[in-house]
Amino acid sequence: MKALILSSNNGGGHNTVSAAIKECIEDHGGTADIRDSLSFISDAVSDMISFSHVFMYRHFPDFQSDYYTETEKKNKVFREDKALRQFIDLGRFSLGKLIQQENYDTVICTHVFGAMMLTEAVKHYELNIRTAIVETDYCNTPGSSNNNVDLHFVPHAGLISELVDNGVPEERIVVSGIPVRKHILRPMDRKIAKHLTGIPETHDHILLMGGSMGCGPIPELLEILSRRVSPETDISVICGTNIRMQEEMEDRYSGQKNIHIFGYMPDMSWIYAASDIFVTKAGGISTTEAGITGIPMVLVNVIGACEQFNLKFFLENNAAMTGDDESELADRIEELLKDPGKRRMIAENMRALVHADAAEIIYNHIKNVQ
Repeated sequence: MKALILSSNNGGGHNTVSAAIKECIEDHGGTADIRDSLSFISDAVSDMISFSHVFMYRHFPDFQSDYYTETEKKNKVFREDKALRQFIDLGRFSLGKLIQQENYDTVICTHVFGAMMLTEAVKHYELNIRTAIVETDYCNTPGSSNNNVDLHFVPHAGLISELVDNGVPEERIVVSGIPVRKHILRPMDRKIAKHLTGIPETHDHILLMGGSMGCGPIPELLEILSRRVSPETDISVICGTNIRMQEEMEDRYSGQKNIHIFGYMPDMSWIYAASDIFVTKAGGISTTEAGITGIPMVLVNVIGACEQFNLKFFLENNAAMTGDDESELADRIEELLKDPGKRRMIAENMRALVHADAAEIIYNHIKNVQ
């Protein structure tokens, strides 16, 4: 298999899933290249949309929610006669030429923009290749059914009926789960992981993270927790690419030995393993990684959009807790600190919802496409 994986730089999850699929293909002796789908229009367009995405998520988190919750908008926003769809489809020419020049036999999309371009490139250049789209959240993204690909990979069976209702043949839909990187799958002893993190083995450890962009009320929640928890409970904060938040927190908590501030962390496996409670926004990747690792989650409803479906999915399956504000979130965290049995129950429910072999499922189905 010689695969092209079309990702998107608007958020870290699409690139993480792309990297997981690439690892799997290469483990099976194939080759895979990852490209940002919007760069096929132009690098300037890619940079602009990536910047806008980060800005909107940090400052106007509810902006996209209607496109996920209002069925009419979700089904029409990326129709072929819409200006936005026509603009994105401009990338089909560069994409189609690259596929021909490099002799790719497989193209896998981890973002709907790539699937749109791919659909048009296949038609325009009459490409004979295997094609697929992989959902990176626990919902069907707007425009996901507006594309013609061989396989549509979803994280759970509850999403099948919506795709079928919108014209996707059921035989093309595969429940795969969301792929994670290999290092997340490596088991690590919690005591050793805590030692690597500089946390005493006997201390409980709370991990706070607002996604790769450092979104949400993490500073406010940390302020509350720093007053409530005992010195025998450590708190680590992952600020992601939010350098300003990292610098402010490092200055604010420099004198508190049980509070640890980190920036962007490409390998989360060791700090997951060192954690007893994970507080995060409901991103598709972070929730999946936590499920595989078995860290009970307290989820923060930060940006709505796709993440409101992730939140709902884990809450309805008793695989997470949440709160309406920072004070309630702190209450849930304290509740879990006091109840190891509830932590174990949530962790077990989480593991039942995710697929550690998602990348393998995707690879095995794609390679069998005729």
